[in-house]
Amino acid sequence: MAAVIQVDDTDPRVLYSNNKWDVGGNGVGEFDNTTHAPLVNGSTITFSFTGTSVAWIGTIPGKPIGPPSVISFEVDDDPTTASTVTLLQPQETTFRQTFYSSPPLPQGTHTVVAKAVNVQTQDLMWFDYLEYTPGEGDAASSTPSSPPSSASPQ
Repeated sequence: MAAVIQVDDTDPRVLYSNNKWDVGGNGVGEFDNTTHAPLVNGSTITFSFTGTSVAWIGTIPGKPIGPPSVISFEVDDDPTTASTVTLLQPQETTFRQTFYSSPPLPQGTHTVVAKAVNVQTQDLMWFDYLEYTPGEGDAASSTPSSPPSSASPQ
């Protein structure tokens, strides 16, 4: 089984729509001390990977002061992978919470999109990092093989 690969929110492969984003991070419980939160409904975060599953992890702020954020997720424009998440607001900040976990995906290249449905609130949903499981033969999980040896006598 391939090891899970973690991808930080600041990785250049993570693509943000050209809407307004709040960049955060507190250095305590967040992966690589950074997070992003959408400030405009319709904002998207897109990530493409080769593998068999993906999970979206983030921070949930504590002490709610407004209505909850709502984010939708979907892989490969496939409605069977879609999920809409409404932020449950704890009294204390909660780090490294899984917002979305895909169903098993066929081996191959996939694209996951997170879309801000309702973020017109003080209680934002902070994207921290994602994890994906590479499939067999993925360059990120494979080790180089040694060159073939020659058995021919000289």
